[in-house]
Amino acid sequence: MRAKAGDWLIVKGLLGSREQRACVLEACGPDDGPPYVVRWLGDDHVSMFFPENETRVVTADEQRRLGARERERLAGPGKAASRT
Repeated sequence: MRAKAGDWLIVKGLLGSREQRACVLEACGPDDGPPYVVRWLGDDHVSMFFPENETRVVTADEQRRLGARERERLAGPGKAASRT
């Protein structure tokens, strides 16, 4: 897995929990590999994250190409409404 600052990590929810989203602030491993310093959208805390198999990367370029509806979904509840 490779991610760089500005990319998003999407962690699949386990057993009924919803997926978690985090913005990559820094890649600490070699060649943009893990671990990553991330900011979690759910509660805005910053942590070091070691991704597992259920994590996918959405690059900053992919994020920009997403439609407005998908950006709002990735932003999480309440985030899109506060921008208006």
